[in-house]
Amino acid sequence: MYVPQSAISGTTSSKDTVRVTTSIDGHFTAGGKWTQRLEVPEETAQALRTAGLLKANENACNVTVEAFSSEPTLPTTAPTVSSTSPVADATDVAINTTVSATFSEAMDETTITTGSFTLVTDSTTVSGSVSYDSDTYTATFTPNENLSCNAVYTATLSTDITDAAGYAMASAYSWSFTTAPTPPLPHAFYGLVEINGSPAPVGTEVEARGEGVITSFEGNPIVTTAVGSYGSADPLAPVLIVQGHIFDGASITFYVYSNELPKR
Repeated sequence: MYVPQSAISGTTSSKDTVRVTTSIDGHFTAGGKWTQRLEVPEETAQALRTAGLLKANENACNVTVEAFSSEPTLPTTAPTVSSTSPVADATDVAINTTVSATFSEAMDETTITTGSFTLVTDSTTVSGSVSYDSDTYTATFTPNENLSCNAVYTATLSTDITDAAGYAMASAYSWSFTTAPTPPLPHAFYGLVEINGSPAPVGTEVEARGEGVITSFEGNPIVTTAVGSYGSADPLAPVLIVQGHIFDGASITFYVYSNELPKR
């Protein structure tokens, strides 16, 4: 890089070193250099004479600094989509899924928005938010609510999306997937609960978890209203509700105060 001689703001020297300090101004070009003539202390001059860098009785020397700079090489081709999740034409996709696309190179995340990354079903645009992971080049669309069951969704990345160098995709990219069918009627559970061998007190929280199980809604978790038991066989009493897209043979684990209970 070129640094004009006027940028040199001062010099210092010691027995073993001669230092030129600079203040950077303006833009630089690769391969530049500048020179400063320095008056050096006698100790330094003697060392330079011994090294053959100064003639006898000289107390000044020219110090030349040459510097080079480089800039990262940016791609000059249009970005492409390397992979998606869910994959194209996937079926039985969970209704609480996020939708993501991984690009072939670093992207300009300011161009990845809910306007350029959309999710549509039956002509209705799904509301949600978009994020971008610069480490993995992955853009993710997160719906505000669970998707509908047994529905076809189409995700689209528009040509408004560009890479870090400003190159747009050659064409819009779309792929579709189908969510899982409507789950069966929820299962209802009630029973006894103990802590350290004693009946759990009123107010104990019991939650059921497992693959495909929906949590954090009314009925799961449930808070006990009687000592040592949750729910009741009474059809009008609250019960622990387990619902979601639960596959045959899936395990359900019960938690109390978020501490896993052994299955019984």
